[in-house]
Amino acid sequence: MNAASGSLSVMENICQELLTRLSSDSTDRGRAFATQAEALLRKIERWSGAPPSPEERTIVIAKVLDLHRTAMEHLTVVGHKRP
Repeated sequence: MNAASGSLSVMENICQELLTRLSSDSTDRGRAFATQAEALLRKIERWSGAPPSPEERTIVIAKVLDLHRTAMEHLTVVGHKRP
C-alpha cells in the first residue's frame, strides 16, 4: 500500500468511526455531523476507482480532520461515550 492510499484508508476509518459514534446522537448538530461524515466517506470510497488529484486529496483530508475534531468536541459536550 502506498502512502496516498494509506492516508485515504485512515480517513475512511475516521469517517466510519464518526458515524458509529454519532449514531446515538439525536441532536440536530449530531445529525449534521453524521451527514457530513457520510458525504466524505462516499467521496473517499469513489476514489478507489479514480484516484483524486493531490489538491483534492489534501482538501478532503483537511475536511475529515476538522470534522473529527468538531464532532468529537460536540460528543464530549453532549456526553456520548465511545461504543
